[in-house]
Amino acid sequence: MKPKVGLYSITYAGMWYDGPALSIKEFIDKAKGLGFPGVELDCRAPHALPYLLKERDRKEIVAHLEKRDVELSALAANNDFSSPVTEHRDANIQMVVDMIRLCKDLGAPVLRIFTAWMGSSKRDGMGTYEIARPGYDRAFPDTTFSERWQYCLEAFKIVTKYAEEDGVILALQNHPPVVRNSMDCLTMANEVNSPNFRLSFDISGERAWQDTNWVLAAARRIGDCWAHSHYGGDYKRNPDGTVEKSPLGRAMGPREGNMSWNHEAWVQAMYEVGYKGYVNYEGCTPTYTSTGRLIPMKVMDERVEMGRDYMLQLMSKYDWK
Repeated sequence: MKPKVGLYSITYAGMWYDGPALSIKEFIDKAKGLGFPGVELDCRAPHALPYLLKERDRKEIVAHLEKRDVELSALAANNDFSSPVTEHRDANIQMVVDMIRLCKDLGAPVLRIFTAWMGSSKRDGMGTYEIARPGYDRAFPDTTFSERWQYCLEAFKIVTKYAEEDGVILALQNHPPVVRNSMDCLTMANEVNSPNFRLSFDISGERAWQDTNWVLAAARRIGDCWAHSHYGGDYKRNPDGTVEKSPLGRAMGPREGNMSWNHEAWVQAMYEVGYKGYVNYEGCTPTYTSTGRLIPMKVMDERVEMGRDYMLQLMSKYDWK
């Protein structure tokens, strides 16, 4: 067994390219056509938002996955457990519980979760983070880091009990705020103290911690707690068919455009610790053309194909072992 490359449906949710969102079945067909053996469904409209999927819909999704011979690697929650407002946390807890039940119905072994997803918006038909992220920073400025950590911990302990009952793994993504990197996530996992609470170790989530020794040491500490992963970015294909990373062009800012993540060390870490889960490509960053519009879907298709080949290219260095 070795890591497998999959595709995350946020890529085709109609947010980050100039074009319509794909339905769940259309997305599964797209992933199959692009050569991905597995998919991750995002729990937001128009994809796997629980209240949108009645019993018949859920059975149809399972049947379509089987028909197309595509594995459902995970569902992905977009929760925020860090609010000091009790009703906000209660609503997010209920949302995640509903998603755990959806995992059981669809056969997804993993639910990716956050400490505090800041949200996304649409403006003039285009996806953006420029509204939600500053809004999160302005909300409740008197709330301390320790308070937010405790709110998240209490919520995780509640939802983990449901995950244990339904046999679902919760994978905490190393995505700020509240957690800074995978080591913070590992600390949270140790405090939750459940075999069903693990990590989604994404190299982009390490942010400033891209040193090879850091990545390898982090992976060794995470070990069997590593349950899921994502990666993103843009690429270019060389004349010999190989693929290399490329800046995203005019994105939201220099950090988003650069994305100089240490994928090489990250893949090495997978094989060192024996990670056998999915590594799902996600197109989740707005990238604009020279006319100020988001890239067309065909450019996203090309990016996804190159992203697939780039990861397989890195993995090929170790697949023989």
